[in-house]
Amino acid sequence: MPKNRLTVIDGLDGYVVAEHENVLLICRKEASSNLIRKYINEVQIKKGEGFV
Repeated sequence: MPKNRLTVIDGLDGYVVAEHENVLLICRKEASSNLIRKYINEVQIKKGEGFV
């Protein structure tokens, strides 16, 4: 988790919450594998490899 960041998450039963460096991902568990692949591809195209 980046320095000086506080994240409070409550009431997200059935969701995946993942953080890596400067990326925070929150999505439903049942859709997570497809969404994660989709988001990774979109981020690579729009922001480059530095965010993946």
